[in-house]
Amino acid sequence: MNRIKGTNFFYLSSLLERDARIKYRYIKNFEVSELDPRNKATAREPNNIYSWLSMPGHKQETYDDSSGRIQGEIKSIDFFSNTYESKRSFKIYLPPDYVKSLDSFPVVYVHLGKESLEFGQIHFAIDSLIKRNRVRSIILVLEIDSDDDAEKYQKHFIDELIPFIDKNFQTIKRPEARIKMGNGGSGFISLYTALNHPNVIGNVACQSSFYWALSREKMINQLIDNVEYQPINIYLNWGKYDIKRRNMDVEGLRERNSRLFSKLSKLGYNISGGELNSGHGWSSWKLQYDDIFE
Repeated sequence: MNRIKGTNFFYLSSLLERDARIKYRYIKNFEVSELDPRNKATAREPNNIYSWLSMPGHKQETYDDSSGRIQGEIKSIDFFSNTYESKRSFKIYLPPDYVKSLDSFPVVYVHLGKESLEFGQIHFAIDSLIKRNRVRSIILVLEIDSDDDAEKYQKHFIDELIPFIDKNFQTIKRPEARIKMGNGGSGFISLYTALNHPNVIGNVACQSSFYWALSREKMINQLIDNVEYQPINIYLNWGKYDIKRRNMDVEGLRERNSRLFSKLSKLGYNISGGELNSGHGWSSWKLQYDDIFE
């Protein structure tokens, strides 16, 4: 921030796009985080609350959660994983017409299932999109247990989770009827898994994905170089005001996701999404569900 000479008054001027949406906080004395006392709008994220700023042209929510109810149904399920040698948990959203229907349904596998429910409110959004006939009825598998080990996770996902879902629920058992979805760190694992198994997963959606940590960028680029083109549909987005930490790298999520988007596009992938005038987190990610699923 800038200080007016001879005073204790600090200010920051920024020019934002008409459709921009960002969350922010003040850092007092480089130590204490504070909300903006003059802005009552807030955004709730895991472990933190931020001040929220949305410009007049920003994208609005596509659902109403004021009643706290959905027309579909959510169930909690556990099953034993031989890969992890332990119980794995997930929640499953079944659309309103599931029980009485003889049809089979597409499935979306959401990596950060717990956060997607609590902060992303994905069940309200999908329920609303189905109700308004903007998307067909779909099943959501909301994975509760997460893992940073990409190799171990994809073995569990391909060999155990998908077969369990297909056996116990009315699913369309084809790659084009499956979507793998990840946000932040789970975006990398979702894309990595989909590129390795295009005969199982036909669609992948990644939002503000981390690629620099744990040699992930090297892993994903080596995989793309090895497989070149795979017949999958990719949705990849990031925010103009996404994370960029000076103590980690000179490049942030914006630069790395943009480079990956360009590389996949040049290889002929059916890729959509791109840069949004937004920041990082569920407060922005949840506004793109219609773009992902329509």
